[in-house]
Amino acid sequence: MRIRKTVLALFLLAAVLVSSVSVSALFDGARDPGLVRIVDDADLLTDSEENLLLTAMSSAAERYRSDFLIMTVDSDVGDIEPYAEDFYDKSGYGYNGNDGALLIVSMYTREYLISSAGYAESALNAAAQQKITDDIGGYFSSGDWYGGFSAFVSESEEMLRLAEAGTPYGGNNGGGNGNGGSGTTRTHRIRVIPILFCIGISCLIAAIIVSSNKRAMKTAVLQRTANNYLAANSLALTTQRDIFVTSVVTKTPKAPPSSSGGGSGRSGGSSSGRSWSSGSSSVHHSSSGVSHTSTRGRF
Repeated sequence: MRIRKTVLALFLLAAVLVSSVSVSALFDGARDPGLVRIVDDADLLTDSEENLLLTAMSSAAERYRSDFLIMTVDSDVGDIEPYAEDFYDKSGYGYNGNDGALLIVSMYTREYLISSAGYAESALNAAAQQKITDDIGGYFSSGDWYGGFSAFVSESEEMLRLAEAGTPYGGNNGGGNGNGGSGTTRTHRIRVIPILFCIGISCLIAAIIVSSNKRAMKTAVLQRTANNYLAANSLALTTQRDIFVTSVVTKTPKAPPSSSGGGSGRSGGSSSGRSWSSGSSSVHHSSSGVSHTSTRGRF
């Protein structure tokens, strides 16, 4: 019986470990692999060029945990800034809910725009965005779309590398909002939800095992007398009396009531959303109320 319970406990422990790995992966902030990273509505790229770009984007994204999105449009979508950033927000791009960068090119207005969000903002800050914007503009002006998109990915990866090393492009004067341009490296986030989940499952398993063992031990039956513990005919009581011998009264003085004053409260707040860096430091809000900044150019 004990061996069987031990095996059961080990099995349940293994299940907890597997569950913790799965839940940690779920809350680890990984990007959604099912999303399309190149939305080429203007048909500026060949299939082979898209495949090469996707390979480079995936490699940089996995290495620095910052997503990439490239978009092209050839019709009037209004201002490409809110259009692209709303698309990024609502589609679920980015690590940890937002970390990443996008580039959109409009053939209708002959302009392009770079935006970065979350941790990627410390790498693609205002100074870094301005440099990349200037560099890729030459490719776009000459009609080399693949060259411009490839330069965006490779230069963004280099900016991410610098930020990861603690030396973001532009240093402390890189600009940007939130995490951008401060020279800080990525801080590894503690996954609180998976930890609490594993602790809860472990406590539940422990409670089940203890309850099972407790039920197995409940074999005793309440007895009114001690006859079961006496040998047959070994003791016979002829007279039984209850005699009051003495009593003891213990008195404990009651402590006077104490008064206490003061109060407790909680102040502070939290905000969620994205801060997009921009060379001009212009700030606007998407339709979802999220703050964005960006850098644009023309070709």
